[in-house]
Amino acid sequence: MLRILIYDTNYVSGIARIIVLTKIRYWQKKGCQMTVFGTKEAKSFYRSQVKSLNYFSLDYVYHIKNPYQLIWEVSKINILAFLKIKQLLRKFDIIYSQSSVIDFLFIQWVIKLFDWRVRWFVMVDNLVPSPGKRPGSYLQQFFPYLAFLLGNFLLKKADGIFTVTDSIKNYYR
Repeated sequence: MLRILIYDTNYVSGIARIIVLTKIRYWQKKGCQMTVFGTKEAKSFYRSQVKSLNYFSLDYVYHIKNPYQLIWEVSKINILAFLKIKQLLRKFDIIYSQSSVIDFLFIQWVIKLFDWRVRWFVMVDNLVPSPGKRPGSYLQQFFPYLAFLLGNFLLKKADGIFTVTDSIKNYYR
């Protein structure tokens, strides 16, 4: 039986989880043991949507009031998750990241460094254009692009990348 960890530490209500719920149900039908790693809110949500899930939850609730606060909130959740890495090592066959956003990659990247047998798969659903190729100030464009480049560096350790468009698929070839 495959043991799959779904990494969802940035769950906030109101953001669709249809794709990951579909995958969880499919994998369960195939006999996989599923565990969700997320916040207390994520645990409550997944518990209401899917039966027979295991949970590894962080005692944390996001308090985002503006876009600049998001960076601080993501940093805090990553620190809390980092402190739990030892408890995640050698317990799963597969780690699934439902996004390629940098905060969805760092912890899995570290786990992959220390647990060579785990397989890591990531869903990539967007590309970030370089600064100057979209509206907004240069600074507002630079930081997301920098995070995208750092995420691409971390993705090199991934065993597989799921893409949602042909242009993204071609980018990662």
